[in-house]
Amino acid sequence: MEPAAASAWPSPSGSSPRAHVVITARKKETLDEAVAHLGGPSVALGIAGKADDLEHQADTVRQALWAFGSLDLLVNNTGINPAYGQLVDLDLGVARKVIEVNSLACSAPALP
Repeated sequence: MEPAAASAWPSPSGSSPRAHVVITARKKETLDEAVAHLGGPSVALGIAGKADDLEHQADTVRQALWAFGSLDLLVNNTGINPAYGQLVDLDLGVARKVIEVNSLACSAPALP
């Protein structure tokens, strides 16, 4: 994984970051590298887990709120495609999993 090119998005005065970032991935080592690249734990939080794991989803939201106090913007960059072929041949269970992971995994736990 190639981390974002920006560091901690410093404020114009340089005193504190204007944004905090929470990122998830399956591999802790990759997350640790990305957190360091983004400016360290005061700016970024990396939480290892699988996007389709409901407990991981809820835990990510809890940790984000605990670490940074609010959840102001949510970006979903999850994408799976476990099936290939024509849409008419797609198993309904597979279709549900694709929608749940690609569209709902990051937002459902954050909803009130």
